[in-house]
Amino acid sequence: MFKNLVAISSLVLASGVAVAETQNMSVTVSADIPTSTFYVTTTSDWNAGEVQAMPWDATNGKLGALQRNLLAKSTIGPITGYLLSEPTISTADGANSIALDVQVNKKTLPVGATSAPELITAADAANERAYPLHIAPNGNTFNPGKYTGTVAMVFESVAP
Repeated sequence: MFKNLVAISSLVLASGVAVAETQNMSVTVSADIPTSTFYVTTTSDWNAGEVQAMPWDATNGKLGALQRNLLAKSTIGPITGYLLSEPTISTADGANSIALDVQVNKKTLPVGATSAPELITAADAANERAYPLHIAPNGNTFNPGKYTGTVAMVFESVAP
C-alpha cells in the first residue's frame, strides 16, 4: 500500500512539472460575395486591399500611372462611378502631395455623386467584363519622398 501511495504521489508531482505550452493564433478571414445582379471588383491578378505601387521612371524622373483592371457586371442598368474625396498621395508629414487623375473605362471619375458619369452602358454591363482602371499623377514635378494615399471610389447601378 505504501509503495502504491509513493508511486501515485510521484506521478502527480511529475505531471505538475510537465506543463503543456500553449500558443494562440488568430486568422482574419473575409469574404466578399457579390450579388449576381451588380458588382464591380478587382480581377484575380491584384487585390485592392493591398498597397498598389505606382512605378517610378528613374531615367526620365517621372511617376508612372497605375494600371489595373476591374471586373464589372450589372443586369440592373448602366454603371456610374465617382470619388468620395480628392485623389491624392502625400508624404507622411504632409509637406508634399501629388494630385491624381482616376479613370475607369477611359472616363474620368469626379469627386461627388452629383456629376457621376456613366462608365459602362447597360448593354455592355449585362455581361461580366474587365474594364481598365487608370490612376495617374496630375503634374510633372515630383519632390523626393515616400507617398501614400487612398483612392476611394463608389460605383452605382440604377435601373433606367
